[in-house]
Amino acid sequence: MRNRPGIAVLAMVLLVLPTACAGRTVAETTVTSLPAITSSTAPTTSSSTTTSSSTTTTVAATTTTTVTTTTVAEPEPISADNPLRIWVIGDSLTGPISRGISAEGADTGLVVTFMDTENGSGLINPARLNWPVFVVERLPEVDPDAVVVVLGANEWQRLYTSEGVMEPGSPEWAARYSYLVGQFMELLIHGHTRVYWVSVPIMEDERRSRLARNINELLEAEASLHPAVTFVDIYDLLTDENDEYAAELPSYSGDSMVRVRLEDGIHLTDAGGRRIAEVVFPLIAADWGL
Repeated sequence: MRNRPGIAVLAMVLLVLPTACAGRTVAETTVTSLPAITSSTAPTTSSSTTTSSSTTTTVAATTTTTVTTTTVAEPEPISADNPLRIWVIGDSLTGPISRGISAEGADTGLVVTFMDTENGSGLINPARLNWPVFVVERLPEVDPDAVVVVLGANEWQRLYTSEGVMEPGSPEWAARYSYLVGQFMELLIHGHTRVYWVSVPIMEDERRSRLARNINELLEAEASLHPAVTFVDIYDLLTDENDEYAAELPSYSGDSMVRVRLEDGIHLTDAGGRRIAEVVFPLIAADWGL
């Protein structure tokens, strides 16, 4: 375990006061009151995550805080005895990307990869999996250097709050979602940790692709406020020569086609996840000088 601040305590502080961020200087803060979120969706459990057994979840009313930071702590030295710890978390797109990152890191002999995923999850619906609560519990155990986040594909949902319903795409909804994203980013950043947020990829269905672009714009804008967060735009990565959705792409040798998406037009094959990992991992490796 590296010499870092009390992670669980810090995480709880960040949930209440998002401007507290170890190793960073807060330059600007704006605060706006927001209503509480309520949800009655029954939670589910996967083999890699544990969710609440409650059937009704309420997130207390909080504030929107826009934080602009000016300094980022330098990464700690990495060695065979002190390997780079990468934690990949997110929804059902996560698995192939995590396996790809693990494969990329295995070549260095200096990387350990962890993964936690929950199908259908996001930040909008805490009843599916309350990611902030899960992170508070899991973070001390994983103690990551780098966190790769794959969340956004399931977010285009109505927000049921204590003050009414927020429709996806409305200014109120966008403000609330941006707040949730920013809060979650601050929660993940502790000590020397850096966050790499992977965008939603292009989808076969045009409507889903349009929604993905809208979500990606909000994610990128929020990431720009956090120097320790890198937004990784892979929206166009799995497209053909016409910049359109591709279920298959040429192999690297060019002598065959490789399937990169599943038949549902949404999820990734391991080959698709590996191609995304080949974009994400070099960004992490560069930050730690691998």
